[in-house]
Amino acid sequence: MVYLAPSYLSSLFKKETGTTFVKYLTELRISRAKELMLKTDMSVNEIGEACGFHDYFYVIKTFKK
Repeated sequence: MVYLAPSYLSSLFKKETGTTFVKYLTELRISRAKELMLKTDMSVNEIGEACGFHDYFYVIKTFKK
């Protein structure tokens, strides 16, 4: 859509933010998961899916990390 190679776009993102896109996205997802854990009675699996994680065990592993 923006006519840039993914690797170039990734390097621009890291240059501007100081972090990789994947790490940034994971941090956003974890932050949202924390909010949902505190404010809802959703299960961990439901929260994971709502935050873009599609594997229950990956949610747990990432959250612990």
